Amino acid sequence: MSAALLTVEWTEGLAPDAASLKNGRKLAGQAAKWSDRGRSDAALWGAFRGSGKTPYQVRVDLAGPAWKCSCPSRKLPCKHTLGLLIGAAGSDAFCPAGEPPDWVAEWLSKRSSTAQAKATKAASSKPADPAAQAKRRAAREAKIADGLDRLNLWLDDRLRQGLAELETSGPGPFEEQAARLVDAQAPGLAARLRALSEIPGSGPDWPERLLSGCAVLRLLVAAYQNQDALPEELREDVRTLIGWSRTERETVDSGERVNDAWLTLGTVEWEEDRVRGRRTWLKGVMTDRTAEVVQFAAYGGAGGQGFVETFVEGCVQAMELAFHPSAAPRRAVVVGREAEPVPVPLPPGAGVAGLLNDVADELAACPFRTTFSGLLGGVTPLVDDGAWWLRDESGAGVRLTRGEWWGLLAESGGRPLTVAGEYVTDAPGGPRFRPLRWDAGVPAPQADALASGAPR
Repeated sequence: MSAALLTVEWTEGLAPDAASLKNGRKLAGQAAKWSDRGRSDAALWGAFRGSGKTPYQVRVDLAGPAWKCSCPSRKLPCKHTLGLLIGAAGSDAFCPAGEPPDWVAEWLSKRSSTAQAKATKAASSKPADPAAQAKRRAAREAKIADGLDRLNLWLDDRLRQGLAELETSGPGPFEEQAARLVDAQAPGLAARLRALSEIPGSGPDWPERLLSGCAVLRLLVAAYQNQDALPEELREDVRTLIGWSRTERETVDSGERVNDAWLTLGTVEWEEDRVRGRRTWLKGVMTDRTAEVVQFAAYGGAGGQGFVETFVEGCVQAMELAFHPSAAPRRAVVVGREAEPVPVPLPPGAGVAGLLNDVADELAACPFRTTFSGLLGGVTPLVDDGAWWLRDESGAGVRLTRGEWWGLLAESGGRPLTVAGEYVTDAPGGPRFRPLRWDAGVPAPQADALASGAPR
């Protein structure tokens, strides 16, 4: 992307969270604190005078996009980077055209050299040895098989001893077994086991929900151990859930391709072991298909580079997606984009019964999923004894994830809204809905409301 194509909507879509976006907007309005601002076809740069003696140097490579700031923030992009981008998108005068200073030119040159070295290495690398690949795969299969046998024994012991002691034992028993699964190269299964550790003591019905979670875990283990008898698409789902992964290149080369105008419904982020994860939900305007784009980025990556793909919530953009093989294809990667994102209102949503029917249909195809996209229409937020709900016109309700959803209630004003979000069946307190974006029929920014403390 060139500096001339920058838009405020695209820029704000880069924000890692609502607080960063709010602070970035604030910094963009403090032109007097910025110096050495400029732009070229390839980059933006500027220095922000904060509370320290030395201004923070911010540079953005628009081709990535990638960024680097001399501030100590772990967020990518930081508020200074967002401030520079928002200011440049709002006015050409904020970053006048010019030649980059040495500290920007050196960074760009280093990035170019690194990229060229990677390309040269990839071009000169030897083809993978099929025999060696098969040997490594067989070794991993053996480790996973041993890990699954140990997990089955652990589950049997848990059930024989009863679940009551888990209410006071903390996550230790789960964490110990999860670590063994990681050693057995089954990280997906380890993550599901860790999620179960949050259930004990989370509500009066926790034993029932924990028992159900353990049963699904046992079913997943049995499915993997008998994967040769499964349909090909479901076998791919099971292997992915255990921890096997496909590269994006494999998906682009062999996955189902779908061209559509894709509406960004919302984004969820999480952190684990110095790795940031981002899940973006998309809805096809013409095909009505749901797509889930999942990305990961390490903190402190080279040049401060964050997620490769960026999406603007509440905007539609023509894109081609490639879908991972699945019994209910949903996970996708972006193959290409056309034109610029265009803001649009949310389409009509379903009632609570419609949401649950869609979840049931997806579970019928892939019974191990726990997270689903949802678009609710005509729902009104309410709080009852500290619990937040969305209630539809029939009186049916869905409980919201933990948080203070006063911003959502204020926007509603007691009137029904259209709400896009994420339905999670394995939340600690039971199934929950996490609102990600909402409006009453016209596009509306949600960041300030979310900044009140409700989780993304």
